[in-house]
Amino acid sequence: MARRPGRSPPRLEAATRHDCPPRAGRAGRLERNATVDMRVPEWIRRRTQANHTGTHLLHAALRKVLGAGARQMGSLVAPDRLRFDYAAAAPPTPAQIAEIERLVNEEVLRDREVTKSILPMEEARRRGADMFFWDKYSDRVRVVEVPGFSTELCGGCHVPRTGEIGAFKIVSDRSLAAGVRRLEAVTSLGAVELLKSDEEALNRLSAAAQAPRETLLDRWEEREERLKTLEREVASLKMKLASGDSGNEGESEEIEGVRVVTRLVPGLSIPELRNLSDTLRSRVKSGVVLVGTSREGKTSVVAAVTPDLVERVPASRVAARIGQALGGSGGGKPDLAQAGGKREDLLSEGLRAGREAVREILAA
Repeated sequence: MARRPGRSPPRLEAATRHDCPPRAGRAGRLERNATVDMRVPEWIRRRTQANHTGTHLLHAALRKVLGAGARQMGSLVAPDRLRFDYAAAAPPTPAQIAEIERLVNEEVLRDREVTKSILPMEEARRRGADMFFWDKYSDRVRVVEVPGFSTELCGGCHVPRTGEIGAFKIVSDRSLAAGVRRLEAVTSLGAVELLKSDEEALNRLSAAAQAPRETLLDRWEEREERLKTLEREVASLKMKLASGDSGNEGESEEIEGVRVVTRLVPGLSIPELRNLSDTLRSRVKSGVVLVGTSREGKTSVVAAVTPDLVERVPASRVAARIGQALGGSGGGKPDLAQAGGKREDLLSEGLRAGREAVREILAA
């Protein structure tokens, strides 16, 4: 670390191993007890130390809140974040996440000394140090301890006091595999950067909503309710237009004495399509209704049959034929069935196949 004139260098703890890019320099031979000038970027080291000690505090807090079963399954300590994999039978609740954060931040604010000791393994065990069965330890081990809160075997770099962590914030917790979850968090300048990012996002939202930040949630809920109301009004108008309130039920054809009504209405959802089929069926009184739509690259057709014809022309059989024509499948109940496919250009062909299916069923 480069020194500033008149100032002592920052207290940065040495790590057991570093991967550093090679630097051009004078060739020579490194002798035992030689003096070496090493430079470590200050804030890369400080942030890494904060995240590493934060990981130890997190592990202890997890076990206090979730129980001893929340053991470490893997971790990553980087300058910009920490990642911790742990055993868990169920995801933690929001209240548990908040409690874990509170416990860690309390230890940070207490500014406890972080001690590092080289001890015999038996002494480390007597102190209750956490150790993991997949690690291989020598007779003498390095113990990193935050007195009264965390004791672990560790060879990595840590802050001298917990206060240098600054702040601790969990940013995500998700399932990684069966019985294993992954938690990510930030400390030190990472927490400051997260706060700044959140602040900027809130300011942009506040400007877009033309409302103070403290009323953003209320404003969002108001707009959501207005949007739902407008969506209901649009859906109602679409249904009125699609069902033909002027008295036009759709294209109608008489097949073997049975009235078959078809209607093609792009952009309807499946519930809207079913509602439309019910509306047209109630107007037809006696007959078969075939209504189709295309939306987001998918096609759907609903076949509805009036009660007096369900035994003669089951809707399920008509939908099966339509599904084949659409390049998909179809089926359902005798009075109401549905078919679907993924090619919009086949929708008209699907409706034609439905009419032919009615003709063949009645002629059989």
